[in-house]
Amino acid sequence: MPTIRLFFNDPNRVLPLGEFDEALITKHSKTVRDALQTVNANQPVKDVYLEGASAGPLKYVLTEIKNRGSDIYLNMTGNPLDRCVAIYQAIEVLQVEPDQLQRTHGHIVQHIAHNPLTPADVKATWTVFESRTSSKVYRTLIHHLAFDFVGGRYSTKEATALQNAASPALSTAVDARMEELEESRANTAAFKAKKEDQKRSKEVNRRVREFKEQKEYEESEGLRPASEETIRRAMNERPGFTVVEPRRGKKGKNAAGGSG
Repeated sequence: MPTIRLFFNDPNRVLPLGEFDEALITKHSKTVRDALQTVNANQPVKDVYLEGASAGPLKYVLTEIKNRGSDIYLNMTGNPLDRCVAIYQAIEVLQVEPDQLQRTHGHIVQHIAHNPLTPADVKATWTVFESRTSSKVYRTLIHHLAFDFVGGRYSTKEATALQNAASPALSTAVDARMEELEESRANTAAFKAKKEDQKRSKEVNRRVREFKEQKEYEESEGLRPASEETIRRAMNERPGFTVVEPRRGKKGKNAAGGSG
């Protein structure tokens, strides 16, 4: 059975990643498949050297390919963010097939959006995605750091550690996003205040209008406002209902001059 030996080119040394069945590994790694174009096809054991990621994550992805074959599924659940980013980079270097990159990218986005970040998370994520400005990971990292800073999600100690972990470029991007969020919050607060003022003004106008209508009605009917006690009792029974009483003349006579 033709065998492939994979190695990782570390800056200081070459690290072995393991031996793999040629048919299996070339089926699931385009990078290895392409690399074999420059290797003697008659060699019983072929050596391929990889670089651009870390040895540990590369070995993890290769082992999953070896163990799962066509059922390969790289489960990110439970892994810290910095490891997920390293695995993403390994998948990218190997050009794994069927594609695992998009799902892993989505997992990273969800992790950033729903979990507090550590300095290690910030460093690892920014190192890989700094130049990928169109990536959702790039945008999500900047937005949620800014959002959490503005919202006071982190303690002073935690915020300082995160700021120290950020590169100058990331700090600049986060500061700019914070300004946008604070301006948006101010505009939202002003809008809400304006709406509340309009609501109060509308209520005042409604009450003034009702008072005028009630006044006109009382005058046209020759009525006078009900006693305070009667109004209080009626309003308890029917909120918003105003009670009026007929005007009374002299003792024992009603307003029309009839008997009491």
